[in-house]
Amino acid sequence: EWTLEKWHIRASFRKSKVWVESEDQIEIPGGTISGPDLNLENKEFIIILTMNNFEKIKVRCRLHHISNLPTRKIELKSWYFYPAEPIFEHERQTLLDMNRLGPSKKLMESSSMKANLEAYNKWKSEREKRMMAD
Repeated sequence: EWTLEKWHIRASFRKSKVWVESEDQIEIPGGTISGPDLNLENKEFIIILTMNNFEKIKVRCRLHHISNLPTRKIELKSWYFYPAEPIFEHERQTLLDMNRLGPSKKLMESSSMKANLEAYNKWKSEREKRMMAD
């Protein structure tokens, strides 16, 4: 069993070539996340990263269970593109309002991704309307 800790987040940033100097720069405000719990697989949550001991930036994160056993590995191709449910319901609106990485050119040209592209474009349009209204 495990509980998500700041060092997990720091290691994930490092995998993405982002250096976080100290775990003190990371906050996990939503609540405790424990597992393994495959009901949480590919769900989103928010962390807050403090930059230059001043700026606080909300960062969208997704939970992925990792196994060294080939029979237990979960394959998620282009996971970053698909919409995801929040782990914590109180973070839903904030996650909807946060920016998401758009589809790659390859995904945009894939006929099997048409429904997903439409869903992404709908989310993007609705988000832009909310942002302009504020």
